[in-house]
Amino acid sequence: MLKTRRLKIYASSQDTMEQFIETQSVDVLKAAYTEMLNGYLNHPDQWEWYAIWMIELKNGTHIGELCFKGLSANGVTEIGYGISEKYQNNGYATEAVKAVLEWAFAHPEVTAVEA
Repeated sequence: MLKTRRLKIYASSQDTMEQFIETQSVDVLKAAYTEMLNGYLNHPDQWEWYAIWMIELKNGTHIGELCFKGLSANGVTEIGYGISEKYQNNGYATEAVKAVLEWAFAHPEVTAVEA
């Protein structure tokens, strides 16, 4: 789990991902999260690079998600993220992305992160 001044950010377990996907009502998000789950299942040794990372306020309120889209052989990963509309324009996405970028670049195999 990553902690920032205002947030807790953590990679979900398979069970949490499956439950989260089941609750999605937006088809595009459901498809994207299902793709991440499939990557997670196909690459269990790299699960953090495919997991849905939950973004919560320190009090446990869920405010968004973040995903890496795997880690390529040349060390490049792509990141996608979103904050629920109610919590936008408060700098939460910036804070979350900064924390996971620090986490990603702490892995020597990572050469670049694309957004």
